[in-house]
Amino acid sequence: MFHQFAHRHTPCQINGQAEAVILSRETKGTTVMGKEYVYNGLFAPDSIVQRGDIVQTDDQFLC
Repeated sequence: MFHQFAHRHTPCQINGQAEAVILSRETKGTTVMGKEYVYNGLFAPDSIVQRGDIVQTDDQFLC
């Protein structure tokens, strides 16, 4: 399913290695912080991302 949305892929770096992620804003937030600053990321099933990794795009995110 990840590859069906290739038009939404955002290039990123995970531990210095190139990857792709699909980023979207959290829609269940009830506060300004929840709506504006919380993102969901979808990675390919074979991605190297692990819990606690820092994902770098134009911004930085913590998994």
